[in-house]
Amino acid sequence: MQNINLSLTSLAIFFLAAGLFTSVTVLAGYEIFLTVPMVFALPVLFNRELLKRKSVIALLLFIAIALLSNLVNYNDLIKPSKSFSKLRYFVVAILSIVPLSFWLKSTSQKTKRIVFGGLCLGMTVASGYTLYQVFFKGVDRAEGLTETMRYGYGTAMTLLIFLNIYLHKFSQKVFFRPILIATFTLAFIGMYLTYTRGALLGFICCVPVVLFFYKRKLAIIIGAIAGVLVLTLAGFYLFGTGNYNSRFLMNKNNGSDQIRRSQWLSAYHAFKERPVLGYGYGNFYSQLKRIKQQYDLPHKEYNNSHSHNILLELAAGTGILGLLAWLGWISMWVIEILKRDNLVKGVYLSYLACFLLAGQFEVLFDANNSTMMMFLFAFFHASDKKTLEVL
Repeated sequence: MQNINLSLTSLAIFFLAAGLFTSVTVLAGYEIFLTVPMVFALPVLFNRELLKRKSVIALLLFIAIALLSNLVNYNDLIKPSKSFSKLRYFVVAILSIVPLSFWLKSTSQKTKRIVFGGLCLGMTVASGYTLYQVFFKGVDRAEGLTETMRYGYGTAMTLLIFLNIYLHKFSQKVFFRPILIATFTLAFIGMYLTYTRGALLGFICCVPVVLFFYKRKLAIIIGAIAGVLVLTLAGFYLFGTGNYNSRFLMNKNNGSDQIRRSQWLSAYHAFKERPVLGYGYGNFYSQLKRIKQQYDLPHKEYNNSHSHNILLELAAGTGILGLLAWLGWISMWVIEILKRDNLVKGVYLSYLACFLLAGQFEVLFDANNSTMMMFLFAFFHASDKKTLEVL
């Protein structure tokens, strides 16, 4: 049975790698194939070593609060099954720790190379599609295979991981450097062609975080350059008055950001109405039309979407209890990351920094980015020496 579980885990990770930037349907294979290994690993999961970790406990607390929020607001949930099913990403993050640890300990280098190849192939296909859209279909802004925002933001965060792997020359038998460089280059072009401002901002600001755990002097230099660039763009945004025909040089009065500010205000009003447990996890959109009418907010026609901000989305959906629990989870995870080596620090801290920064302009709890983030959380604990020793 152990060999079967190992094979199923390999399949699951391959589907994750191949589908992350290409297809939500393919991506679903990660949870499907991982189901049996997670069930069989339950006895080991409840080992004291795994459940005494503060980030795991904090995540369990957030799940409990989000679940309670959904139950309390059940009558207001437009699609109850959807609201409850969104919590599965967090549950899978905990249940998959043991299967992933078994996989790391037992699988071959060849299998790991195949998984890495699947990720690079998926990213290459996705970036190739953006090139096709722009240069052959003539679109102004590429959508990617998985929708503009989730592709743009997800790619930015993954590029930071690739940069860490390249700089630290990690496991060159698995991560072939020529393939890494080629995939990085194409993926960056693909991300750029989506003209997703928050994604590019997150990437630029978090490259110094990567470099800080590689060469700190270089990180300071690049950080200063990035700071000047960001301040320049901010200047255009705050004080610009002309039309520069570029999404990166928009001023604050552009239509897109006016809608975004309207969403922020709506989420704030939702939080004020139900400050303790909110309206249910991921259920803010159910109140959006009413709130805009009731408080006479602008852009009433934009009435079936999220808040465009991860913190406001959590506050509106799960109240102050859910928001604090989620932030507590992130904080506990960061503390645990800081106890690991420089490669691990660079990978996870740059990823989280980008997630938090870019998440101020977009809700990144979609299927693709939620799956990726929860996989990284599980992988972090699975790769810990203490976890491997338990197994």
